[in-house]
Amino acid sequence: MSDPNDLPTTMACPQCSTKMESFWVQSRNPGIDVELDRCHSCGGVWFDSGELEVASGGAGGLEGP
Repeated sequence: MSDPNDLPTTMACPQCSTKMESFWVQSRNPGIDVELDRCHSCGGVWFDSGELEVASGGAGGLEGP
């Protein structure tokens, strides 16, 4: 069974309903990249739950052992 997190983004932009595309950004946490979604039509960017905290270097989205 495949991991649902490996599937491509099929989310529609909440602003203009255009299909969003995923892209990766380097977070402030060393060695951790964050996958975000963007709309090329209106320029919107979507952070899934916890992604903003991880991207900005906070611990909110990191899971412990």
